[in-house]
Amino acid sequence: MKKIVILSVIALTSGIISLFSLQAAYGATPIASYGFDGNYGDGCAIEREMYYSDEGLAESDGASFTYVEGKKGQCILLNGSEALRLNVNMNTESYTISYWMKPDNITDCTPSLMITPKSFSDEKFINVTLAVDNLSPNIWTHMTEPYDERNSTGIPGLLSAGEWLHITMVVDENMPPELLNEYGIATNEYTSGVCLYANGYLVDVGRVPKNICTDTTTYWFGVNIWDDLYTGYVDELYFFDKALNEKEVREIFIEAGGNPDEEKPSGNTRPNKGDGSFRPNGGSFGDDYIEMEQGTISGSYNHLNMENAAPITTQGVESTTDAYSEIALMAGLGLLLLASGLLLQYIKQKNNSYC
Repeated sequence: MKKIVILSVIALTSGIISLFSLQAAYGATPIASYGFDGNYGDGCAIEREMYYSDEGLAESDGASFTYVEGKKGQCILLNGSEALRLNVNMNTESYTISYWMKPDNITDCTPSLMITPKSFSDEKFINVTLAVDNLSPNIWTHMTEPYDERNSTGIPGLLSAGEWLHITMVVDENMPPELLNEYGIATNEYTSGVCLYANGYLVDVGRVPKNICTDTTTYWFGVNIWDDLYTGYVDELYFFDKALNEKEVREIFIEAGGNPDEEKPSGNTRPNKGDGSFRPNGGSFGDDYIEMEQGTISGSYNHLNMENAAPITTQGVESTTDAYSEIALMAGLGLLLLASGLLLQYIKQKNNSYC
């Protein structure tokens, strides 16, 4: 009986250690993921029949999709004639979405990830869009309640056509005030903080509307109702129903095929980050601000509010989840040592009984 108890304790503690070792190695577990290894999983292929209408997007057979070597195994290549509607269901105010992308070309506003609570004509949405002159990627959001507001989060110079970039968007309704203040961002009951990571590094902080991820939300890749479809490669698309911390984002980047020695991407910097002077709408340039360090965009881009934010150093603060994980891991190791000691004591007594 004692032997059974001891072996059970050893098995339990080993399970605890394995669980937290996996968490330490791979971060949080996604609720939905797309590896694009020869297929597009449970997603749905979409083609456009007309612009400026939800009805203009129809299901297709995905015949134009091809699969080639990607960042981790195979990836999917979208040629601009079809896109993806993803099968994701999460109802939360804090969430994380990450993916690799390598666009073949970048037009005025090239869509990558798009989130619509009900339809494209909703009062609010999130669109991770790319733009000309390397002003990309940009988390562009719109909300009409309680007032009309457009916000954009990102810095120019991070991505060029033909280059891989790992993008992670972390929305946190309980983002630390000191981080929001660092970037001159103010949230309220209608908005949450958002962090944009590139190749596992934090590059900008902004805000997005709340009540985006609900039971009626649709998640798309490579399409909206206004712009040309995305053309290029996509790989390792992950959805998490929690706000990952900086350490977890870095682990996800590496697990998805990223180089652990990758340096922080360089982009143009906003000179006076944190004073709010370049954020008239609490996280965006005004519609008339189109001059950037690398040149001037000609024409009118009323729906492009790219901002020019500087990167920051690692926060160096572990989340409560991290702390609990380490405590549990230490507790598991302690239990394992205790169980081993009990087992040795049992074996010694058993041997003595035969003397």
